Parts: sequence; structure tokens; C-alpha cells
Amino acid sequence: MVNYYTVLGISKDATINEVKKAYRKLAMKFHPDRNPKNKEEAEKKFKEIGNAYSVLSDEKKKKQYDTYGEEGLKGMGEGMGDFNPFNLFQNVFGAGGGGGGGGGGFGGFGGGFPFGGMGMGESNKPDLSTRKSPEKNITLNVPLQDLYNGKSINLEYSRKIMCPKCDGLGVNDPSAIIDCNDCQGKGKKMIVKQMGPMIQQMVTDCQKCRGKGKSVKTNCECVECKGVKFVKEPKNIEYYIRPGTRSGHKDTISGESDWIPEYGFPGDLVISINEVSKKDDTNLLGLKRVGNNLIMTRDISLKEALIGFSFRFVHFDNRVVEIVNKRLVTPETQLVVKGEGMSILNDSSHGNLIIKFNIIYPNGLTDERKKYLDKILPGLKQDEYQSKLKKYEDVEVKFTELDTTDYSQNNNKNEEQEDNHSQRVECNQQ
Repeated sequence: MVNYYTVLGISKDATINEVKKAYRKLAMKFHPDRNPKNKEEAEKKFKEIGNAYSVLSDEKKKKQYDTYGEEGLKGMGEGMGDFNPFNLFQNVFGAGGGGGGGGGGFGGFGGGFPFGGMGMGESNKPDLSTRKSPEKNITLNVPLQDLYNGKSINLEYSRKIMCPKCDGLGVNDPSAIIDCNDCQGKGKKMIVKQMGPMIQQMVTDCQKCRGKGKSVKTNCECVECKGVKFVKEPKNIEYYIRPGTRSGHKDTISGESDWIPEYGFPGDLVISINEVSKKDDTNLLGLKRVGNNLIMTRDISLKEALIGFSFRFVHFDNRVVEIVNKRLVTPETQLVVKGEGMSILNDSSHGNLIIKFNIIYPNGLTDERKKYLDKILPGLKQDEYQSKLKKYEDVEVKFTELDTTDYSQNNNKNEEQEDNHSQRVECNQQ
């Protein structure tokens, strides 16, 4: 046989306020939505708590139970059969007003949830008592090296939790919560404005109670939270960034957001990853991520482009990797090193390393080196047209100059100015 006093963790001589307080605390703790990993067992406990409260919060049922036990309640329609604990929870914690169990309820002011007594028809405000509070977002700036290797970090933050002293009521005693005398507990006030010959009536939120319909007696605020209903709790969690995680990736931790009085449950903590560059990564040769590949751009000399090269670099996992190339490299050449790219999320494989090149030409060559290169470097085969022109002796020789002007743009401004000047001269002569 179930002992209702034991279920709520109270003594037999507990006051109605103590019964209410015990129910609020246990109902929040064992609500199935807050126990997704153990939902079936939590739902059974939640139903048991609600059944105990529905009896002990009603004076007649409590007296019958104290005298005859559970058997004495059968004639009053009580028992665990068709009892719906969620309706009771909504009545106690929701905005619809009216306490639970037929006895003294909270008037829609239970467990730190919204002030009630008005309902949707009067307040036009949505009932948030069965919803999670908004997400709490944290963005982590992570270097590419840590996204490659993976990293466990100690994440510190703070969140708001229901004040344990007053159970989120904001007062030491629930009886200190009274109807606002400005709006008579409605949360709304009618104001009349005269605009010239016209009179306009408007319904607005009561300024004194901020549209809640309730107020607190002077000097009755909770000593712990000072009436704000919540306290700050420092949090410290171990968070693992998996190898291959991309910038923009998000992980959700259920129930770790702020507790907000108007909402039934704390929402989720959302951790977002943002890739950043480290200024001291000079040994990584400017590696950049593109999908699952890593892109490296390297300067090489004309000599290396022609005869080949090798170089070494320290990879993200501190391996020293040597790249060897014996092929001819042009400015358009891209070399691929299989398996040396980015880690792939939830996979043991890697993408590829793509190497691009900037070919650095010498600033100048001596005549002797020019002759030497002319002998060893193959030239283009002379076409028939050039061969014919070689026979001419009367030739104008022109020498070139270096010029960095971008001739792909419109640089004919001088010509346009000359044309405009000519037009003005012609007009003056007429």
C-alpha cells in the first residue's frame, strides 16, 4: 500500500503550504519531459506524486485517507486508475488558474510559472508553462589544428536556475502573493484618451504588476533571490570537439539553458563551432580547409619549377612530412597528396592535401647565364611566317619597357578628353 506522505516526503501534520511546496519540487524533478533517458519510470513516479497531492491537498479527501487509508477513497472517485497527472500539473503550474486536487490550489501561481487567473481570453498571452525556455547559445572559436586533431575543453558558463529557497515564487510565503489592487488581478487596465472631439478607449498591460495580475506584499520578497525567482549557477562541463568538425557545427545539450519563470522547463544549451586562424601558425604554411581537403600555397623558384624540388613541413598532428616532386611545374599546376588532408568527421580517413604554386622568377640574369640557358633550354619551333621575315634587312628595331598598368580596364580617358576639347573648339568657331 502506498503511503502518500512518504511519496511527497512530508509528515502527517504538514500544512497545506508544505504539501504544495513538496508537490511542486517533486513534479518538476520527475516530469517525463525532464527525464528523456528514463521516461517510463519517471512517468510512473510523476503519476504517483500527482495522486498523492490530489488527496493531501483536499481537506475532505485527506481526512478520509487519514481515517480509512486508500480503501476509504474509492467511494470518492480517487485511485490510480484513470487519474491524469498531466492535467493536475497544468492546473497547478499553468496559466489557467485554479489549484489541483479540488482543494486549495495556487490560483495559477505555482512553481514560479506565470501569474494566472485570466486565461488566454483575457490576457492574450500564450501559455508557456509546457514549453522549454529559449536556447542558450555559446560560440567556441577553434583553430583549424584543433578541428583536425579533436580536442577536449573545459567549458565554463553560468545559467539561471529556479531559486531553491522559494521554489521560484520570489516570496518567502505564497500567501504574500496578492491580486494587484490597480487592475484587480486582471493584469489589464482600460485607459481613456481624448483626441480632439474623439474619445479613444485602450486596453493595456497594468504598469504596476506588469500585466501579471499579481503583486507581492512589501518586504516579503525571498531573501535568497531578492524576488527575481532565480539565482545564478556556475556550470563546468567537459566538451569534446571531434576530429573533422566543421565551422558552423552545432551540438545541443538538453536542459542546460536558463530557467525562466514563464516557461515549464529549462531549454537547451547550443554550442556552435567557429573556425579561427592562429597568428603563430607560421610553421603550417598557411594551410586552409576546403571541404575535406587542405589547401597549401607555396612559393618555388623557377629552377625548382623546372627540375623538381622537395620540402618539409610540420603537419597539424606534429608529424614532419616531406613532399617530393620531380615533375615540371607551371603556374596552373596543382599537386595532390592522398590522405594528408582534413580529418573526416566520424571517420578514420582523411581528405587530400592540395598544393598550389607561385613561381618566383629571378630579378635578372647576366649575359653569360643567358647564353648558357639559351643552349640548354628548348625554345619554341619557329613558324614559317617568322622564317620569311628573317630574310629582310631593312627592319625597325624597338626595345620594350616594363609596365605594370592594368590594360584590362578602360584607360582611354586622355582620348575622351581630347575629343571633348575638339568639340568645344568647333563650337567656339561657329
